[in-house]
Amino acid sequence: MITLPVTPGPPLPLRELLGDLLLELDRPAEAYPEFQRSLASAPNRLYSVYKAARTADKADDKVNAHAFYRQLIKLVEASRSDRPEVKKAKYFLRVNPTVDSGG
Repeated sequence: MITLPVTPGPPLPLRELLGDLLLELDRPAEAYPEFQRSLASAPNRLYSVYKAARTADKADDKVNAHAFYRQLIKLVEASRSDRPEVKKAKYFLRVNPTVDSGG
């Protein structure tokens, strides 16, 4: 009998892990593009969308933070999720209902 190793799911995207590391080192401007790259290979991945929003916000890029938080809400709109990420997105959008693109 042959047994094959089984994992509970696919491994985490490396760009996402690098983004987390940079965010942990308080380098959000460097972390933000890593989450964008992660989303290029895994579009609409909830964690990457949330982290892209969070890093944009920490880097004081309210326009992109707003866009990613709106995307996150759209991803979960059919559910009744009470995940902390969803709560933070709703709070950010409530506090920042509109964002000036500066141009």
